[in-house]
Amino acid sequence: MELIKKGINPGDYDDYKNKNSDLTITKLKKLEDETTCSICKKEYVNPISTLCNHVFCESCALNYYNNNSKLCFICQKHLKGVFNSASDIKVKVDLKNDMKKRYEENK
Repeated sequence: MELIKKGINPGDYDDYKNKNSDLTITKLKKLEDETTCSICKKEYVNPISTLCNHVFCESCALNYYNNNSKLCFICQKHLKGVFNSASDIKVKVDLKNDMKKRYEENK
């Protein structure tokens, strides 16, 4: 139920049980893209969102904000120093890691 509240359909992630599923690989790739910071190019660590709804690692966003022009790394909108927790992204990171683990176990 928690996943549905976050806009994620839990049934979409059941395909990992089939180790040869192209669909599973496609979904993992999509989750990789959705859980990768644009600044450091790694999996989000403590993801936060900006006023313009872009998501970054907390440390990446704050370092970029403090050391640059106070603009969003992606769209260049002024951030006004406002950042919010991106709990929906945390759920996706956990899902991706669980899928990868189960997929590897079923190889």
